[in-house]
Amino acid sequence: MIGIYCRISKQKEQGKDVSIEVQKKSGINFAKSINEEFKIFIDEGISGTYEKINERKGFASLLGAIKNKEITKVYCYDQSRIERSNKIWNFFVSLMMDNKCLYYPSGKIFDLAVPENLFYTGVMSLAHQLYAALTGIKVKEAINLNAKKGKSHGLTAYGYKKSENGFLVINNEESEVVKRIFEMSLKGIGTYTIANILNSEQIPTKYNRYKGEIKRVDKLTELPTYFSKKEVKWRGNVLHDIITNPIYKGKRKWNNEEVSVPAIITEDLWQKVNDNLLKNKKKVGKREEYHYLLNGLIFCNHCNNEFRGKRRKNGGDNVYKCKSKSRQNTKCNSHGINIFRIETFIINHLFMTKGLEGLLTKFDNDHNEIE
Repeated sequence: MIGIYCRISKQKEQGKDVSIEVQKKSGINFAKSINEEFKIFIDEGISGTYEKINERKGFASLLGAIKNKEITKVYCYDQSRIERSNKIWNFFVSLMMDNKCLYYPSGKIFDLAVPENLFYTGVMSLAHQLYAALTGIKVKEAINLNAKKGKSHGLTAYGYKKSENGFLVINNEESEVVKRIFEMSLKGIGTYTIANILNSEQIPTKYNRYKGEIKRVDKLTELPTYFSKKEVKWRGNVLHDIITNPIYKGKRKWNNEEVSVPAIITEDLWQKVNDNLLKNKKKVGKREEYHYLLNGLIFCNHCNNEFRGKRRKNGGDNVYKCKSKSRQNTKCNSHGINIFRIETFIINHLFMTKGLEGLLTKFDNDHNEIE
């Protein structure tokens, strides 16, 4: 079977890069021309400079399929689709040669075992890496210059939008919400309460303007969770970031410099609210830490979300419960599991019955199986 690999860094102007659709069509036509079954692997919006293979899901799947002998031939539109990093190219070549997998850039057989070919592709890989590095420098210089002029790059902060010329200007509708957030905070209303108020009134968040998904990676488990941008709700930490962001008093931080932008609130109000926020935070006291044994290991049978531990010394919560329960309007009807009951059960099951010890000892030294 032939693996067709397609990659594009991001949505680019037509004519500046080869689209995924063009790459797919070219690969499929080639597979049909040699009467070969095919499987398509895609990385869209992914840079070829990424050296962590797990950041390129399509590429990682292709490599796994080559290693498992599922893929015996690889097609790509050109070598730059595979990489813009010499480290990645050397790894790819090594895996291809170890598994006797044939390489077809642009649909033409290219023998990687021939020393001259290996030298040529190595030089090409270094050229791709140099091109990517130089392009990155130019892009950063352009972004820095535009930012100092007051132009916007990427997602704009809530309360702002881009003008036709790319300058940061005030979004009148969202700016009224920003003013209200600062007013509520000054009255002593906490950020999580403000979030609940905005959600109950169905006030759109910044992400609700856009299509697609956002990825959040859990700091403890490193497990990614994907959310539809249309369904993103207000959260306390988001409100905290808004309140502490100096952009709303007209000072945008950029590379340790301050750039003047249109202000939504006065500098005096911003300072009062932030002083008040800091004062209230000091009154909270030290947070008691509890190390949850099973975070990242239990998942909901109803919605597949992760169960997370929640324990309050003076509150009613003392359970592992579905993460979706923390969001309003959830359709999940799962129940929480008592922390001490489930943790005690797991400890007894794994250690007191010697089940874990027996499981580990039978694997000898095979680290993959133990993992």
